[in-house]
Amino acid sequence: MNTGLLTVTHEQAVMKDEAGYGIIASFGDVMKEYAAIRSSVGIFDMSTHGKFRVSGDEHVAWVSKMVSRDIEFLNSETEIFALCLDEEAKLLGIVTLYKYDDAIVIETETTDRKRLTEWFEQHREEGVEIEDISDEYALIGLEGPLAFKVAQTLLDYEISSIPFQGFVEVERDGATLLLARTGYTGEYGYKVFVPASVAGEVWHELYAKTQELGGTQCGSEALEITMLEVRQPIGHIEAREIPVLEAGLGWLIDFGKMDAYIGQEAINEQAAQPVERRMIGFIVEKQAQIEAGDAIVLDDQVIGRVVTACYSPTLDAILGLALNNEPFTVPGLTWTVRTAEGTEYAAESASSPYIVPRSWKVKML
Repeated sequence: MNTGLLTVTHEQAVMKDEAGYGIIASFGDVMKEYAAIRSSVGIFDMSTHGKFRVSGDEHVAWVSKMVSRDIEFLNSETEIFALCLDEEAKLLGIVTLYKYDDAIVIETETTDRKRLTEWFEQHREEGVEIEDISDEYALIGLEGPLAFKVAQTLLDYEISSIPFQGFVEVERDGATLLLARTGYTGEYGYKVFVPASVAGEVWHELYAKTQELGGTQCGSEALEITMLEVRQPIGHIEAREIPVLEAGLGWLIDFGKMDAYIGQEAINEQAAQPVERRMIGFIVEKQAQIEAGDAIVLDDQVIGRVVTACYSPTLDAILGLALNNEPFTVPGLTWTVRTAEGTEYAAESASSPYIVPRSWKVKML
C-alpha cells in the first residue's frame, strides 16, 4: 500500500486500505480522537489525497470542463468544492480547487485519486499542463474549536485575516507551504500542503501545539463521525451507486453555469425530473445493531434503506443516513429499521446539522 509521505505519523496507527492506499483509521481510541475534534483540536495526516497542479494558457477552461462549479470569475487565493462527473452524471469524485493567478490545484479524496488521475489523463488537451504533485506534498488537516490556534503557529500575522475558503502561501526554511481555511466538521478547519523537504518538521511543530491545547492526532473513523454529524458529504459512502441529486449533492452544482462541463447535459436532464428518493438523517437508540442496506419500514412497507450509520457520542445514539422514497424524506417521522436478520429498531428522521458544533460559539482570538 502507498502510505503517503508522513510515515512519522504511522507509529501506533491502525491502518486500513482505501483504493490501494494505506490511510490511518485511528490511533487506537476513536472516542478520544472524536472528543479532540469536538472540544479542542484534532490533527490528521491526509497525505494520500490526490494533488494535481493544472497550468498553461487554457488551464481555467480545461478545469471548468472537468467540474460542476462555475470557476470563470473565481478569485485567486480562493478554494471551492466541486464534483467531477462522467458523461452520465455519475460521481467520479468530490474535489477541492485552489485558485492561483497562473494555476489551479485540484485536491481529490484518497478513494478517488487513481480514478481521477486516469480521468484527467484521458481528457488532457493542448495548452494545458497537468502535473501530479501528490507525492511531492504532504497534507496535514486540523479540525476543532481550537484549530486556528494551531494554524496560527505558521503565521506572523493574525490568522483571522484568512477568510473561510481562502488560502495563503507561507515560507518555511526555503519551502513554500499552502495554508487553507476550510472545514469538514462544522468546527474551525485548516489544511496545510507541505513540501516533502519540511513535512516531518512541520508535522512535529503542529502536533506539539495540538498536544499543548489538549488535542491529539486523529484518523479517518473519528473524522467521518464528525462529518456525518453536520451532514458533510462523505463521497465514498454516499454517492457511489446513488444518483448525485438523490445523494443531496446538488449544492455542489452550479446549474446556471454557462461553460459546458462533462456530465452537464445528463445532470440537467435529471434535475428536470422529480426526484423520487432523497437522503434523510435518522437517529436510533445506541444499542441498535444496524448497517448499510438494512430496510427502512413504515406500516410494514419498505420505504428506503440505510446508507450509513455510526455511533454519535454527542447524541449518545446511532446516527445514520437513509435513502428513502418521497414523501418520506422530511424530519420528524417515526419509522422502523429492519435488519437482514429481522430485528427491528424504532428510529426518527432528523434535519441536519444533527449536533451544534462548539466552534459556532468560539470567537477566533
